[in-house]
Amino acid sequence: MLVAADTAGAQTTFSSLEDIWKYADTHNVTIRNAGYELNKAQAARKQSYMAFLPQAGVNGTFTNNTSLQTTLMPAEIFGGPAGTYKPVQFGQKYIYNAGFTAQMDLLNLQTWYNVRIAKETEAMNTAAAANAHKLTCQQIATQYYAYLLNKEAYRLAAVTESVADSILQSVTNKYNTGTVSLASLDIAKLNKEKAGQTLTIARFQMQTNKNNLKGLLDLEVSDTLEITAVLQTSLHEEPNNAFTEDPAVRMAQYQSQISLSSYHAANASLFPTLSVLYSNSTQQNDNKFEPLQSGGPSWYPSSYWT
Repeated sequence: MLVAADTAGAQTTFSSLEDIWKYADTHNVTIRNAGYELNKAQAARKQSYMAFLPQAGVNGTFTNNTSLQTTLMPAEIFGGPAGTYKPVQFGQKYIYNAGFTAQMDLLNLQTWYNVRIAKETEAMNTAAAANAHKLTCQQIATQYYAYLLNKEAYRLAAVTESVADSILQSVTNKYNTGTVSLASLDIAKLNKEKAGQTLTIARFQMQTNKNNLKGLLDLEVSDTLEITAVLQTSLHEEPNNAFTEDPAVRMAQYQSQISLSSYHAANASLFPTLSVLYSNSTQQNDNKFEPLQSGGPSWYPSSYWT
């Protein structure tokens, strides 16, 4: 395979069908998209295992009590007369709070089914990538051999046209000397015209095959595609005649498995989950705005397990 670029477009030359297949592996849009989908499925499968890890979080809050709530308390508590009330405000202006929480599921059936679905989806996308590769290679092979057949048809049509032209010249000379009839001259002209049409059709079909190959190889319209191979008159048989499994069959199998696993995952939502939660937090109250200052009011920690 030879690839060259110029101002008019790239020139790509292939010497065999295998060269075209190898080029298509990295340039065909369908094969590349299937590869991207497989990469996404592989990443999703790895991500599904993250559900088994503890979920940790850190939080912090700051509260500025611009106006503390006023509560009426019996004045007797503060040495006042009975039957009277004294307005009192509880709390402090600034409250700082920081906390850490960690939660881990000990038993969650949905998590297990989600992991199974992710693994089956990856397997299905692997089969889909193989199926896309198979179908693309079949399309390329169809256009490749059609081009070689039309190339040979074009060569034969060119020979036929040349022979028809020679016959027409000979018949024309004989007609001018009166040795053949006008009908013979008309037949020679008709054969020459038919040979020219056959040559034009073969040229058009060759170009059509090339354009189809350009589309399969993601080449631009301005790019030049050349195939130096010639049509072989003898075909060789592969030593191994055993049929391999069609990837489309594996795709259907994995799709049914994914549907079944999704059904089980939906049913698993009816079952309770068992998890453990740990929380640790601390709080500071102050009437001055002095965040994170050493020597300030004490921090009051609290923690619990559930």
